[in-house]
Amino acid sequence: MKISVAIQILPTTKEGTSESVVEVVDKVIEYIKSEKVNYVVTPFETVIELDNFDRAFEILKNCVKIAGEISEQVACYSKTFYSEKGILTIDEKIGKYQG
Repeated sequence: MKISVAIQILPTTKEGTSESVVEVVDKVIEYIKSEKVNYVVTPFETVIELDNFDRAFEILKNCVKIAGEISEQVACYSKTFYSEKGILTIDEKIGKYQG
């Protein structure tokens, strides 16, 4: 893997309920899953990892667009880790902590 992107989507919904926010986030995660990239969902963000820099940012852009289609406003926070030589994978970072 060469790039890892942490994506946190914070939508504002008309209902303003936790359930309506989770519904938006669920749609974004469904999209990420459909992209067939390695990913992990955590309580605060979803992390994707892949080898293609441009595709990673295309996925990030689409996450914001999807959330924006079903919510009034969207804040998106992201963190990126990149190295042409390769990076530690999700499993290498947290695998030893999983049950």
